Amino acid sequence: MGALLRGHPLVTVVGAGGVGKTRIALQMASELLDGFPEGVALVDLAPLADQTLVANAILNALQLPSSTGPASEAVVAYLKTRALLLILDNCEHVIAETRDICAAIAASCTAVRVLATSRQPLNIPGEQIYRLPSLSVPPESCRIPREALRYAAVALFVDRAAAVDVAFALTADNASAVAEICRRLDGIPLAIELAAARINVLAPRQIAQRLDQRLRLLTGGDPRALPRHQTMTALIDWSYDLLTLREQRFFEWLSVFAGGCTLEATTAVCAADGEDDLDVIDLITSLVSKSLLVAELVGAEQRYRLLESSRQYARAKLVARDEQEQAARRHALVYLDLADRLRRTWDATPERAWLAQANTELENGRAALEWALVKRGDVIVGQRLVARIGDQNVFALAEGRRWVRAALELVDAGTPSELVARLEYIEARIAAQFGERKVSLAAAERALVRFRELGDHPRAAHAQYMVASSLALLERPTEAEHLLREALETARAQGDRHLEADVLHMVGWVHSAVDDFAGARASLTEALGLARVIGVESFETSVIISLAENEFDAGNAEAALHLTVDLLAVHTLKLESAAIALGNMAAYLIALGRYDEARLRACEGLDLACDLQMAPCVANSLHHLALVALLRPQARDGTTSPTQVGAARLLGFYEGRRTELGMSIERGLRQTCDRALTLLREAIGANELERLMAAGATMAEDEAIAQAHALE
Repeated sequence: MGALLRGHPLVTVVGAGGVGKTRIALQMASELLDGFPEGVALVDLAPLADQTLVANAILNALQLPSSTGPASEAVVAYLKTRALLLILDNCEHVIAETRDICAAIAASCTAVRVLATSRQPLNIPGEQIYRLPSLSVPPESCRIPREALRYAAVALFVDRAAAVDVAFALTADNASAVAEICRRLDGIPLAIELAAARINVLAPRQIAQRLDQRLRLLTGGDPRALPRHQTMTALIDWSYDLLTLREQRFFEWLSVFAGGCTLEATTAVCAADGEDDLDVIDLITSLVSKSLLVAELVGAEQRYRLLESSRQYARAKLVARDEQEQAARRHALVYLDLADRLRRTWDATPERAWLAQANTELENGRAALEWALVKRGDVIVGQRLVARIGDQNVFALAEGRRWVRAALELVDAGTPSELVARLEYIEARIAAQFGERKVSLAAAERALVRFRELGDHPRAAHAQYMVASSLALLERPTEAEHLLREALETARAQGDRHLEADVLHMVGWVHSAVDDFAGARASLTEALGLARVIGVESFETSVIISLAENEFDAGNAEAALHLTVDLLAVHTLKLESAAIALGNMAAYLIALGRYDEARLRACEGLDLACDLQMAPCVANSLHHLALVALLRPQARDGTTSPTQVGAARLLGFYEGRRTELGMSIERGLRQTCDRALTLLREAIGANELERLMAAGATMAEDEAIAQAHALE
């Protein structure tokens, strides 16, 4: 900024309220003081309520007497022979008069430099705009204190919190909460300082939990500060009051968006009667120029978003205006339409590109579902949106399951049968991906009956595939084979390559289940080729996982391990696939006697499966940890040990979960499991083993995980 000031007569620091415009102006004044023989003059325009008083305020700052003529002329006459830096702080509410006087100074006072701060540019010739961004904030994955401190927002929070409480320090326990605070406050320095001021009465996690009420929480600060700097509400009031009535209402309606919006969506939701996209562009331009709306280029498209504090403020105004329901309904319908359009492009768009489009609007989808289903704004709209979004697993599995269950719980006599069938089909798919095979089979059978009754043959074929898939995974391959053959014929007749690939994948499972490993390899390889043609990377990774399992079942653990190592190295896996792959890798390493490596992979898979709430993967990982504890050499000393007792309980837990969820023991590990059980019987006796396993079967998942971590 120093170079800008030296080379241009006027530089305007522009940014949102609380972002630190005054602070950086004063810092620049300090750094550049020696370059101006007659010093620096600071003019705080914030207290002014009258445009005509700007020139008088400058005269006062220059310690000049009041002029009998126009004050602006007196200012220019004085500055013509001076070489100084003039700082005009907080110009936005008196911008017209400030614009005029700055233009006159720039034209006549060649040795003067003006540094202005404002929430919007002055828009005069020669003005150089320096947009002051918020402080850098850490990503969600940042949990290590020294890494978090590299981000300016975290460093500011820690500095201000330590000033309030000398005992405060950033630690492994609170780093993620502090990072969350900084992210959710958009890196705005004033908001971060106000949050840090609460550290003497609230822990970081408690502050983070209360940020949904940030406009009430973020009060206080320096009592010497201007009133508009003492609360976030007052800070935004200052900008809001400068808007026209139409801009205020537009600003309020923007609060229904979450995660930003496009021009198209903004027009569809926020345009008043008779307004078109050009009118909306004018409104957007005004709010962006006033630093109330952020414009960002995402890919090839411009998106707009309110900072979260401004969004909460605008939402409160919208509620007070009694227009929240109207705005939320429009918003939900717009995103239902968008979900329909995205669904129609699925077959023709590579998965990664398709998901990038869908993920951009994920927060808006959540907001629409919250209004439609949780607040019961329009249950049918919410159910239809779940059916659209859930069909391609846009949400992570655990969240997708929550929304599907919420939609199904609200089914009543007025819910269209077609919609119920689609929700049941999605429930079946999600349950299958969780490994809940019995749940998946029941939901798929219900969906199949409904689709057939409706005469919806394409969707019936997909539901039939899900029924067959569940039967195959429940070790009922004969029943599955006939249904898969029919579904494959239908998929090929309809040109449905996605369904064809799904069916070929499951045909491979059926071949493997009857020890036709060559047949399984052929079907899976065909499915893999089709997945690559249609560009569905997540399906491609699933097929590679199945190819590895087929090799393992055939007794070739080395080949299975090689396939999985390559998969993790080359592909970007969804977290759910990564959890499965890590658990499988642990099994392959156990079979190869590489127990220390197996334990590492099992622990990684367990942590990920717990985060994703994938009960079958959790059970498998615990099973692998029990086997490692029993089979590695240091555990086999011929005497009963806490490790053997704990492992026996984990084996019991695994057996209980396996029965409950319809899981099957990994065939490649059966001999290894038998060997581990034999060692246990020899060490502790058959009766004690039976007792411990029975006790383990009643353990809660958290207790079993703690037991696994206690194993040596």
